[in-house]
Order: sequence, then structure tokens, then C-alpha cells
Amino acid sequence: MNKHQQLGFDFEDKDRLEEYAARAGNGYDAWAAERQAAINEVNRRFGAMINRRVRLKLWCSREEYQGKLLLNSLLPPMSKDECVPLRIGRATFYLNDVEYCMRIPESET
Repeated sequence: MNKHQQLGFDFEDKDRLEEYAARAGNGYDAWAAERQAAINEVNRRFGAMINRRVRLKLWCSREEYQGKLLLNSLLPPMSKDECVPLRIGRATFYLNDVEYCMRIPESET
């Protein structure tokens, strides 16, 4: 292979670069919107408080956890039979491990 053929990308074609950047930006925006819709659906179906500051206790632990409750997976569960993986900080658990969960009011943060 000729060393001049190795880099065949045309950096001078600004229209093509702008088009690529526009598509890449829209792709991320679409992914973020789909993820937010999925989180809203999990909150609705399972009664979770994902992306909210909460105080919760797990059945298997004596301590309470406090922080922002996050979905611990890129993909939400598709059915109620699936386990919903969650986390607060470094603590990971499933929705069915939660004994109780209370939302922390914004005034306490």
C-alpha cells in the first residue's frame, strides 16, 4: 500500500465534515431522548424514582443508602418479570432488593 493512499479522507471537504458532525450530534440527542423515555417508562411501570435523590434501605442490609438513584444498565428491562438493575454511588442492587425508598425533598439537598 502506498503511504499516500493510507489516509484517504478528504479534510478539505468542509461540507462533508459539517454533515458528519450534524449527524453525530443528532445521533447522541436521539440516544439521550430514548434513554430518558426508557427511564420514564421504568419509573411509571415499576414505581421507581430513577434520577431522583432518595434514601433507601435494602432487605439484605442494615444501613440506609442516600444519593441519586440510577439505572445500572444502558437498556431498561422489557417486562415486569425482569430484574431492574439499580445503583446509588458504588452500591449496586435490584429493584426487588429495596425494602423502602423515600424521595429526598430538594430543600434537604
